[in-house]
Amino acid sequence: MALKVIAKALIKGKGKADGGKYKRIFFEQQVLCRLSHLLLPRLQGVLATENVVAYAIDYYPGGNLHSLRKRQLEKMFSNDIIR
Repeated sequence: MALKVIAKALIKGKGKADGGKYKRIFFEQQVLCRLSHLLLPRLQGVLATENVVAYAIDYYPGGNLHSLRKRQLEKMFSNDIIR
């Protein structure tokens, strides 16, 4: 399991700048709840306290797709990597 923790202080607010953060976090939670695929992490649970929101998700070692893309020579995935 992996635990993704987000400080509520970073997402509270009604302005355009921080309102987008709230929408992204809420969208991520919705997507993780709906997806059921062997290659994608599943949402195991959500914990909210006064200060943080945390998601328990399946752990996949090796980083994320953004990190992997940045390591590619042309900063994009080749057909071999995609396969």
